[in-house]
Amino acid sequence: MLIDAEGVKKLGYVQSNVLPHTVDVTIQRVQRTMLKKVMGKTRYIDLLDKVSASLPPTAVIVPLDPETSELLYDYVHPYIAAAVDYKIVLPLTVQLRAAAAGKSKDENFDASELTELLRLRDQLKQDVAAFTEDLQEKLEEDNNCETPAAKKGNSPWRNIKFK
Repeated sequence: MLIDAEGVKKLGYVQSNVLPHTVDVTIQRVQRTMLKKVMGKTRYIDLLDKVSASLPPTAVIVPLDPETSELLYDYVHPYIAAAVDYKIVLPLTVQLRAAAAGKSKDENFDASELTELLRLRDQLKQDVAAFTEDLQEKLEEDNNCETPAAKKGNSPWRNIKFK
């Protein structure tokens, strides 16, 4: 993984009371379903390899070069944290409702809870869109070319309407 649960908790809205396993699963899904599409498979795998080589217990630890460090810490980590916030809202809501349902026997969302959940997801979607744009601009600047999503004109966040 490019960032661990504690790193996401420091950068995002996910709090310390969320089980690390839930955050780890969400990080993995974000990296494989979102980040890889934004970065392109080759750049994504290259970054994974560089990060893996910089962490123990590899035989030879290779420190990250300044450009990779900047990309990882200033762009990729914030992107992943924002995307985890977006992706984790629904599973956490379901987990909380299941726990509450066991105590109160109330298994239904009321209308105000659904409205708040949808509003929160819309806000988080806008956050992810902003971090996606920052990351794509950084990748294009570093490589003087468009990212795969920009080339195809189908960035996962291209159709977001900001209010």
